[in-house]
Amino acid sequence: MLDITYKLMNEEIEQKIMRAFGDWTKEYLEKGKNGFKLAALFMNEPVGFIIVNPSPLAESPFHVEESQIDLIEVSIKFRRCGIASKLVKQAEDWAKENNHYQIRSFFSLTKQGAFKLWYSLKYCLSPASITVPGYRKPIKGYFAVKILT
Repeated sequence: MLDITYKLMNEEIEQKIMRAFGDWTKEYLEKGKNGFKLAALFMNEPVGFIIVNPSPLAESPFHVEESQIDLIEVSIKFRRCGIASKLVKQAEDWAKENNHYQIRSFFSLTKQGAFKLWYSLKYCLSPASITVPGYRKPIKGYFAVKILT
């Protein structure tokens, strides 16, 4: 059994994440400053992380807050060890504590293990295509949504 610790991110952990996962994570780390950022550490080095941001539910006739999982990553060598599940469950707890109605994410079809993860955590899955600036074609995948009440 791996000795994985979970810590809220600070600047030191964020720097380690950028070194371990790449500079592309910087944009997400900066965007998550008002949300929930949790790292999974093995021997004090990041092997996974999640970034969740609060957001009003778009075009709702009344004020409803939700949590958007902007990014969840686990190092290839540490996948299938329950790390992603634990990160998501802790994100759900944070969202509940903040009275968010639901938590959601999008994953592309290229993320092989994602379908099984979200399905096992009892998320509703809906096929979708999204358009991302800078990409020529829509990205096919699924929205994963869970009501938190």
